[in-house]
Amino acid sequence: MTVLSQHFPALLIALPLLGAFAVPLVGKLGRRPRDLWVTLIALLTAAVAAALAARVLGGGGAPLLYVMGSPDGFAVPLPSGMFIPIRIMFEIDGVNALMLLITALASVAAALYSLSYLRDRSGTDSYYALLLLLVTGVFGLEVTGDLFNFFVFLEITSIAACGLIGFRTWQKRAPEAAYKVMTLYTLAGLSVLLAVSFLYAEHGTLNMAHLAAAIRGGLVDKISLALLFTGLAMKAAAVPLHLWAPDAYGEAPAPVSVLLVANSQASLYGLFRVVFTLFGGIGAAPLLGWMLV
Repeated sequence: MTVLSQHFPALLIALPLLGAFAVPLVGKLGRRPRDLWVTLIALLTAAVAAALAARVLGGGGAPLLYVMGSPDGFAVPLPSGMFIPIRIMFEIDGVNALMLLITALASVAAALYSLSYLRDRSGTDSYYALLLLLVTGVFGLEVTGDLFNFFVFLEITSIAACGLIGFRTWQKRAPEAAYKVMTLYTLAGLSVLLAVSFLYAEHGTLNMAHLAAAIRGGLVDKISLALLFTGLAMKAAAVPLHLWAPDAYGEAPAPVSVLLVANSQASLYGLFRVVFTLFGGIGAAPLLGWMLV
């Protein structure tokens, strides 16, 4: 294993994020360099995702853990004298390895199709920046091992998706659809943030593995479960919380619809993780599983 391949989990997020912020700069060189840049970033990110999935699935599904920072975390001092350990953890196992492959395929298809779909349009730098930002958020949702970082990536996908859905401003209904999606996504994000706050206040940790061991099914845990279930079901467009989906798919550019599917699947994957990983030890998983069905 090379030194570079050891950092593939970080590159999975860093590559599309760098690509998104660099798109406006590369776009000043012209359309062709910009298109080449977007294609290169999409292909490299997909290759990294495929390599990670192959490593995990080829190893029998054994989880791959990657920690950004020192093992003990970087301690940030507070005025009160307390220290907050700052650390970002990514975990890849057999389940999200499959999600990585799906997202990689969808991102490459969306990027390549966009090149011809928007060939005659000007001012598309913002479109490609949002496209790569959405890819960043979806991959982040799938690999993060921390509940707060899960919320951050969830919000990244919401912002990027709303911008892409309303991109065709020359069509009257596109901004209206984006506004509806933004409203419901905001409610979903607020539900997840409240749940994250309650769980941290109750258990003092946001690491998913630690939380799964700490949750005992108390009142705060049940409220947090209800909030997480509702918010993620809304992001996944699960009936009856699917009101944003018809407008979004009807008004979004065709390549964006591909990524909206990947985004919804990532939210559904997050819902599975919440039900069966975080709260699977309190005996609620069978009932919640039937609710999901």
